[in-house]
Amino acid sequence: MEYTLKTLVVAVLAAMAVSASAAPQEAAPDGFTQAHQQFKAAMKGDSKASDAAIAAFSALAAANPSHPLLAAYEGAATALKGRDAMMPWNKLKYAEKRC
Repeated sequence: MEYTLKTLVVAVLAAMAVSASAAPQEAAPDGFTQAHQQFKAAMKGDSKASDAAIAAFSALAAANPSHPLLAAYEGAATALKGRDAMMPWNKLKYAEKRC
């Protein structure tokens, strides 16, 4: 299970790197910087930051449906929440959640 979550996060980050280098840079939506900081804190193990990152990227993705990077961050933040869950069924719940 842990291997699957790590693979998902690595795949999302690799896709972001490829899309960032291949596509022309566009302005980041309002609130992206703060949400990204919360995401980075969640990657370091702060479970409260993962909740905040999920909420922030969910709102950003809803406000900008044509921006797939926001949906990718929302999914990656949800995967981090699954990583930090204590019970196996909660890990599974977050791993299977569709954003």
